[in-house]
Amino acid sequence: MDRFDNLNYLRANNKEVYERMKEYKPENVFEQVKLDGRVIDLRKEADTDAGFIHGGPDQLEEEAEKVIAAQKAMIKEDSHVLFFGTGLGYHIEKFIELYPNQPFSIYEPSMEIFHHLLQSRSISFMERARGFILGEIGKDNHPHADALASQLSGRVTVIPLPSYELLYPEDYADFLDALRTSFERKRLNLVTLANNQMNWIRNSIINFPTTFTTPNILKKKSHFQNKPAIIVAAGPSLHEELENLRYIKENRLAYIFAVGSANKPLIQAGIYPDAVCSFEPQSVNQHVFKEIVEREIKEIPMIFGSSICHQTLTNYPGQKFHVLINTRDPISRLYAKNTDGTLPETVNDAYSIAIVAYQMLMKLGSSPIILAGQNLAFRKGQYYAKGISYDWRDAELSEEELKKQYIPVEDVNGEWIETDASLNEMRILLENYIEMNQNETINTTKGGAKIKGTSFVELIDVIHSRLKNPCAADEWIAEEDEGYSKEFFIEASTKLEKEKTNFFNQERELLKGIEKAKKLVEARKSAVSINHAVQKLNGLYKGWTQNYFYKEIASSLNPLGYEVFAEKMKKAREITLFHKQRSEMIGAMEQYIKKCYEDAKAIDGYLTAAHKEIGSQLKN
Repeated sequence: MDRFDNLNYLRANNKEVYERMKEYKPENVFEQVKLDGRVIDLRKEADTDAGFIHGGPDQLEEEAEKVIAAQKAMIKEDSHVLFFGTGLGYHIEKFIELYPNQPFSIYEPSMEIFHHLLQSRSISFMERARGFILGEIGKDNHPHADALASQLSGRVTVIPLPSYELLYPEDYADFLDALRTSFERKRLNLVTLANNQMNWIRNSIINFPTTFTTPNILKKKSHFQNKPAIIVAAGPSLHEELENLRYIKENRLAYIFAVGSANKPLIQAGIYPDAVCSFEPQSVNQHVFKEIVEREIKEIPMIFGSSICHQTLTNYPGQKFHVLINTRDPISRLYAKNTDGTLPETVNDAYSIAIVAYQMLMKLGSSPIILAGQNLAFRKGQYYAKGISYDWRDAELSEEELKKQYIPVEDVNGEWIETDASLNEMRILLENYIEMNQNETINTTKGGAKIKGTSFVELIDVIHSRLKNPCAADEWIAEEDEGYSKEFFIEASTKLEKEKTNFFNQERELLKGIEKAKKLVEARKSAVSINHAVQKLNGLYKGWTQNYFYKEIASSLNPLGYEVFAEKMKKAREITLFHKQRSEMIGAMEQYIKKCYEDAKAIDGYLTAAHKEIGSQLKN
């Protein structure tokens, strides 16, 4: 690859990084070190030889080997390696040479170093990476750490490029701290995740015929670029803004997107938002749009996350647009490719639909993004806005809830209010995305938690000072979309069906091998015969985990199961009694494989049905 090949690769495979790099201008912190006209290393300007990224011209190969050798003890068979620092890629190429089957991801904190890499060397090694995330020196690492933690499971080994530890000690320390926090939060949520993950993927499969045939909202940037958009949430202050929102809607002064339950008080007041947004996979999500469904209101489009509860999507009467959720929807990632061969834009999973909607508007280029009803705290004992109640959650806090000890946070007026851990986590994540957004965000939520990165301005004042010109129109709804590549879907679905069949065949062979090894252990046979059986079993297991269906779908169905399996294997290796150790290891493997089989069979029929449904649509 040359520079143009590198950029074309990014454009097709990592559009977010491509957009950031195509116009990037380096700050010239580094100078290029050349040999025979080729860039072979980088050096911090006006620095000594110690400033080389890869140790200088005479040590490139040696340095790459040292980096990997230093971490050899930490690179286990079940490890996912995470590189902190790409440099010019020598150490990653060496790693691939030494560990061709080991999964890895890359986090690059320096846009300037990555710019030099794109200019000077091939990034073909990135094709082997499970993920690549580009940070920015001095900026908050938490959104990137959250994105990585959501994709990784089991043992993670971080390999820093030594020069980065010297050049960016604070960024490296902050990154490790953010990653540790993200994994701790992930572990706290693993039980919930295990229960929800099947839901996410089952919904993604059932929804995909609709996802495939509806427009991707992120392709409609021309309609929203530099246009004001309001995210209306269901916080307690919403009822105070209904007349202001009515005025904005009637005079078409901004796009209004209702998230979660906010549609209820809006519709009760006769205000139809420009769209409702939803992505929650749980079946209770159907109740959020009960009034719209029962009254068959078709004038309000829905923008749905691709893993939304499938009953919600099926029953919704209005026009539908989608946004792909990259960390919770492996299905769309496998099947959806734009007609020009590039990958579609996506958003990250988040704690609430408001944060998903914020990411969506950020990528659409809306400005300013205005928050309304986004209290992220309790207000006078209220959880929701008036007019919202469910069987499982009333608008007001119960007496029992009022007695609890909550988290004090500063509100928009500098006073102290109370919130809970969930709402506080949402606020922190929202602030992270606001920091990443180059456009303005205004918080109009009266009595809500202070949201870093926003200015608080009452909505009536925003109307008078900022929303002077009519801008919202419905052309975005009617505009045709070229959709996704039909040829790519056919190729991808055919491959997955074939690999799914191989997966089940390999699993049967694995279980036979497990049964044989178990009998040898139970009969207290010799270590030689048992080790021979276990070695063969490990080979079958390794081949099974390399199966495309396992890597892309089956392993995603039960992340908690893999965590448990990896922990059991770790503990088993510490057992000194040979037969007991082997028994524990074989038992852990058997439990994990059988659970994978059960989960895979549970979605097997849905997957085949989705393939057939889209195939039928394509024929027609």
